[in-house]
Amino acid sequence: MSLYEGLLAVHILAVVLWVGGAAMLLILFTKLSKINDGPTIGKLGNIAGELGEKYFMPLSIVVLASGVWMVLDSGRGFERLWIVFGLLGIVATIVIGAGFLGPGGKKLDALVSEKGPGTPEVLAQQEKMMTLSRLDLAILILIVLNMAIKPGA
Repeated sequence: MSLYEGLLAVHILAVVLWVGGAAMLLILFTKLSKINDGPTIGKLGNIAGELGEKYFMPLSIVVLASGVWMVLDSGRGFERLWIVFGLLGIVATIVIGAGFLGPGGKKLDALVSEKGPGTPEVLAQQEKMMTLSRLDLAILILIVLNMAIKPGA
């Protein structure tokens, strides 16, 4: 196995874990929102915040590092459209996750504890988290499709 093949395997595995985890969290939030289980939603928000720091952020770093290393190893250069799009997408999703989803999940848990489930503040925070989660997952899916199709390659 070449270095490139090893990096590609690590890259793909990290992407699968990252995108799959993000999809599962969104599914859980959606299901819990429909049954209006405020305390569980709050706890899941807190867990999602912790996962952001201990699971999603490390995976995003592995994806970014292995992707950059593959580009360097292959000699392709960073000017190709699909590589630029992938890099911009990963930066966007890291910013959404670290800047908004992680802190927002912790805020949701605190709001549920302080104000109680179903209050306007809690529902507004839930909706904000759902919207950001959908956006984040959409970006991740677009990046995966971009990497598979490689437009302009």
